[in-house]
Amino acid sequence: MATWKVRPLAATLIVLSAAMLSGPAAPPLVAQSKPPITLRLTWNTSMDNHIGRGAQHFAKRANELTGGQVTIRLFPNAGLGSEQQALEGMQAGTVDMGYITVYTNAVKLGVVLDLPFLFRDFAHWKKTVEGGPGRAIAEAAPAAGVRVLAWHIGGWRDVYGSKPIRTADDFKGLKIRTQQAVAIVEFFKAIGAIPTPVAWPETYLALQQRTVDGAETALWAMFDAKQYEVAKYAVETHHAQSNIPFLVSEMKWKSLAPEIQQAILTAAHESADVQHKAYQEEAAGIVAKLKEKGIVFTTPDLTPFRDVAKRAVHQKLVTDPAQKAILADIEKL
Repeated sequence: MATWKVRPLAATLIVLSAAMLSGPAAPPLVAQSKPPITLRLTWNTSMDNHIGRGAQHFAKRANELTGGQVTIRLFPNAGLGSEQQALEGMQAGTVDMGYITVYTNAVKLGVVLDLPFLFRDFAHWKKTVEGGPGRAIAEAAPAAGVRVLAWHIGGWRDVYGSKPIRTADDFKGLKIRTQQAVAIVEFFKAIGAIPTPVAWPETYLALQQRTVDGAETALWAMFDAKQYEVAKYAVETHHAQSNIPFLVSEMKWKSLAPEIQQAILTAAHESADVQHKAYQEEAAGIVAKLKEKGIVFTTPDLTPFRDVAKRAVHQKLVTDPAQKAILADIEKL
């Protein structure tokens, strides 16, 4: 995300200069006589995936649409800290932008989207985030210090590690690295595992040293981080969809002129479309790639998982009337 066994915390800094922004120029939305603006965008994984492709498209289009006034500096590989650190930085105004899966630690209304076994497929997810539920969550975000510019998809979350899992009972007592999100943590508690929130940059080491028995995330991210080097088995639970809102610091947003805001918003929406398409292309072949790396897959009966999720997680976490309304809307789509 040289041969090393521990994924580095150090940032990979990528600056898209004018020379890199090739291609037919679009009419700028902003006069070129304005002072330059530099914004920093960070995320957990490398440049070599659909997230990186979306980020590069955003940087290119933001520069074009502002007539060169806005430069986006890209910090993949948790270049500005863990997701939680980046989220807190955006709230404090010290980080500009990020693709943040743990946004629900600030925007509580968004917990609904993290519920296990909520989405039927990609189309259902897209209707949700681009429809009323996604808009309601986005409208709640500024009060938490961040703003949702667009929604990226992280994909189905699965489990992998040092032990084979063939039934729900096999999870009992296993220490599973989880995303630092309450819905994910509660799901693994409910099936008898020991959820162990670990920041993504530290997950490779946790698997390598066996401080956890396994981890859960979208398999493309596991591949991107080369965690197949320290895991042997994977189980296709598809227990949740990984939602990745493109966030900007509300403090930073308010400091930008309206025409800059519009250009950035346009670029963000375009980049989300690029990311969605790239994700679908990459996701189609990820299992085959991991099998080539020696990962052994199992596919258990998911009925017991779904039953536990609805009974023990949905009912426990969705208590606010606004959350209940969003959940009802999602189930109708």
